[in-house]
Amino acid sequence: MRGVPGNRHSYRDPLGATQITAVLIGLAKIGRLDLLTKLYENIYIPWSVYEEVVVKGGRRPSVEDIDRAKWIKKVKIKDRAAVNLLVSELGG
Repeated sequence: MRGVPGNRHSYRDPLGATQITAVLIGLAKIGRLDLLTKLYENIYIPWSVYEEVVVKGGRRPSVEDIDRAKWIKKVKIKDRAAVNLLVSELGG
């Protein structure tokens, strides 16, 4: 996840769905989702990540923590070509 430690930003991860999914699930399982709030004010995830983690994840306590986190924002990707270009420019 990109960001500057100690400098809180909003985090947007349009195509790194596998990365953010693994991070969200891993931190939720150990009860440390709060660590992300120390780096980022908000995290913007694609709906596909939300569906993968929360909808398909069932109602386990760690999944419910992710679902209740107001600072995790779900976004719909509107311009896939622009996202692909951005990711290639960033070396993704």
